[in-house]
Amino acid sequence: MVFDNFDTPTFVDGEEYADWVFAEETPEVVRIRVSSKHLTFASKIFSTMLQGPWAEATTSFSSQRNPRRVSTSAWDAKAFAIVLDAIHGRVQKIPRRINLVLLARIATIVDYYQCYESLELLSDVWLSDESVAEEDFDSYTVNSLLRLYVAWVFEDEVIFSAEAHRALRNSRGLSEFQLNDLPVGGVLDVLNDKRTELIGRLLEGLNDLRESLHTEDGCPGLGLSDCSSTLLGMLMREGVRWQKDYQPLTTPYCGHSVVTMMGLIEEIPRPKQFHPRYNNSGRGRSGEANAYHRQCSCTIQGRMQALVEQVNNDSLRFHPSQIQGWGLRQKEPD
Repeated sequence: MVFDNFDTPTFVDGEEYADWVFAEETPEVVRIRVSSKHLTFASKIFSTMLQGPWAEATTSFSSQRNPRRVSTSAWDAKAFAIVLDAIHGRVQKIPRRINLVLLARIATIVDYYQCYESLELLSDVWLSDESVAEEDFDSYTVNSLLRLYVAWVFEDEVIFSAEAHRALRNSRGLSEFQLNDLPVGGVLDVLNDKRTELIGRLLEGLNDLRESLHTEDGCPGLGLSDCSSTLLGMLMREGVRWQKDYQPLTTPYCGHSVVTMMGLIEEIPRPKQFHPRYNNSGRGRSGEANAYHRQCSCTIQGRMQALVEQVNNDSLRFHPSQIQGWGLRQKEPD
């Protein structure tokens, strides 16, 4: 589960953000005095709230005695305080090392209020820290989603590409993790559509191979009909076993990833090598005089090799630009 509560885990330093003066009548409320000028300059959202026809832009009495108030809810207090300190230029006490969960919560606030520039330099420091380092490439966990989202918000192409590739190859479907408050669903939808496409191409390739084995007179190697018949039987048996042992191989292929699908293909049994049958003249059915001294090494894997390599390469070539919205802030005029 992601963001299953609003209590930030302990992080390395910056513990000054743990000391808060809560409103006595409502312990869940945190009050922070801020500068409206700083907020409106840093955030389009705050600018609209404080300068437009909203309740936050008006006061009942003089602004000195009753300053305007901006109410918000559900944010992590530590994360929100760090964002506000960055907006106000109070960066000296902001921690340079934070855990991934807190960083994701900061990114959520930054994305909501669109105050990216105020956190740009700090985010570079945080994202370069070893606490946000990659896991094993074949490991797909909740931390992968957190890194994916943080890299999306702060437009870190290196980290985002790595996590997008990880998700694309290892995700078993959108239901694998409960996202809760992590607003990464739009990105995952795009990756899941690509994942579904790649798995579909592998299954379509297996179906095409089955049809070829059923209709061809002999294998491509030595033209042996026995080879084609054996591979067809193996492929059909594996199909039955997959239906029995695994989740349904139907769109959107829940429970299956690109990597596990390629693994299923790799695990299909390989037949023993065939000698061509020969007649009394010593010639094989193909008419080749020394055909008997050759062996056919056809396998399902060999017949699928080109397609599997193509799918694997396509999964590694996925680029952030294929997701709508990537890099738009870099193109915005100053």
